[in-house]
Amino acid sequence: DSVDIDLEVFVNRTTAPELNSGQQQLEDILVLHLDRGKDYFISITGNYLPSCFGSSLSTLCLLREPIQDMPLETIREL
Repeated sequence: DSVDIDLEVFVNRTTAPELNSGQQQLEDILVLHLDRGKDYFISITGNYLPSCFGSSLSTLCLLREPIQDMPLETIREL
């Protein structure tokens, strides 16, 4: 059998800057425990697209192009 599982990730203004700069990744391990069965460890990863959310106004003023088009190194420097 198979089951579809939808996961939501809460990103707030304190976690967004590290995701924008690539310093943090969306990854974790989901433990699926079955009744009278064994545990399955499932690696979960996600892609975060950089956005203006969580960026300071001073950083946004320095941008010359959309933040999604910029390399992560440039975003880190700003």
